[in-house]
Amino acid sequence: MTAEDGRKGRGGVVAGELTMTFHEYLSKAVQDDAQLAAGRGRLLLVARRAHRARRMRAGLAGPVRQRLTRLLFRRAPA
Repeated sequence: MTAEDGRKGRGGVVAGELTMTFHEYLSKAVQDDAQLAAGRGRLLLVARRAHRARRMRAGLAGPVRQRLTRLLFRRAPA
């Protein structure tokens, strides 16, 4: 093995390792982004469901509460 072969071998390995490292880094970044997006999507879905449930409950209870309040605090005829 000559010195020139050694340099070529190391250069090829290092270049291959750098390429693989960059590829792995990029793949990991894409996976992480996908996981974060999925997590945000789940949180958004849960928040929408909770908001919808709150709105429906408040919508049903609101008019009833108003009618009861009017009945209770209505002035009696003199």
